[in-house]
Amino acid sequence: MPSPFHFARTWELEVPPERFWNAISRTDDYRNWWPWLREFEADGFRPGAHWSAVIQSPLPYVLRVQLLLEEVVEGKRLAAAVSGDIEGWAALDLVPSANGSTVDVEWDMRPRSRAMQMAAVLARPLLRWSHEWVLARGLDQFRQRALTTGPTRSGDDAGGHSPPERHQNGMREE
Repeated sequence: MPSPFHFARTWELEVPPERFWNAISRTDDYRNWWPWLREFEADGFRPGAHWSAVIQSPLPYVLRVQLLLEEVVEGKRLAAAVSGDIEGWAALDLVPSANGSTVDVEWDMRPRSRAMQMAAVLARPLLRWSHEWVLARGLDQFRQRALTTGPTRSGDDAGGHSPPERHQNGMREE
C-alpha cells in the first residue's frame, strides 16, 4: 500500500473565531458554499455525528467519504475519522489571533481502492495538485460565500469581500 498523504495547513482569517465557528457549524449550507461538493448529508455537529459526502475532483473521478465526528469542542476543535474511498483522520483547530482567527487543519489519508492505490503511486503529483485545487477553491468559496453572509456582530467585517489570508503550506508526505 502507498504511503499516506499527510497534509497540514494554517490560515489566518480576518474574522473572529466565533464567526468562523458559526459558519462552519451550518452544515445545511455546505453545498451552497462548495459547488464541487456533489452530495452531502450530516446528522449534526456534535461528537458521534455522521457525515457523508461525494466530492468532485478537477480530475475525472469523485471521492465518496464518510466522517464520524469524534471530537467537537465548541469554537476550538473539530476532529473526525474518515472512511470510504480514502481512510484516515482529519482535525481542525481554531484559535484567536491578532487579526481574527488562526485555523489549523491537518489530516492523514490513505486510498482504499486498488485503482486509487495505484494512482497514489503512479500519479502522486497529479493527485496532490487535485487536492491542492480542492483546498484552494474550498477556502476561497468558504470565504466568499460563508463568511460574508449570515448574522454579523457589531464590528464584524461583512462588507461582501474576501478578507486577506496568510497561507502557510505545511504539506508533507510520509
